[in-house]
Amino acid sequence: MKKSISLLIVLSCFIIAGRAQSTTYHAITADVDVGVGDKFTFTFEPHYRAWDNLALGARFQDAASVTLDFTTEGANNKTSSQTFSSACLTADYYFLNSRPGHKLALFAGGGFGGFTQSDSNVTTSTSADNFGYFPRIGFQTGRFRGSIEYNVTGGTNNYVSVNAGLFFGGGKK
Repeated sequence: MKKSISLLIVLSCFIIAGRAQSTTYHAITADVDVGVGDKFTFTFEPHYRAWDNLALGARFQDAASVTLDFTTEGANNKTSSQTFSSACLTADYYFLNSRPGHKLALFAGGGFGGFTQSDSNVTTSTSADNFGYFPRIGFQTGRFRGSIEYNVTGGTNNYVSVNAGLFFGGGKK
């Protein structure tokens, strides 16, 4: 019984996804962003434009920070780094973009998925996998995309990122 209900749910999702597609925008886009904030970030994010105002996708992001601590003695130099890698499912809801003549599209969205944190210094290295999520707001105009997001990594080291980048594909039909 549980298997047939699961199969029914999966098939329903495929049917809905197969029938849902924006009538105004090309279906597939991909973003490439860099960001600053608590950490430096690099993001690749493909999207599927399910409806005119809704994009579903996956975000792959790497974030890193390095701390250098130099003392006058030279023997007590400390260098540490912290990196996050994340793979998350995303959804963005677009405002204003369906009005004729508007070139600016504001959006709000977010995502959830896995975050891997790695901390290292001169003597030790640790790694942890956690479930996390992120809310975000932003805008698109032309081929430029900007956003601000708050990444809740499932640990104690959450971070803010202000991103800017380009997107490829997509656009109006």
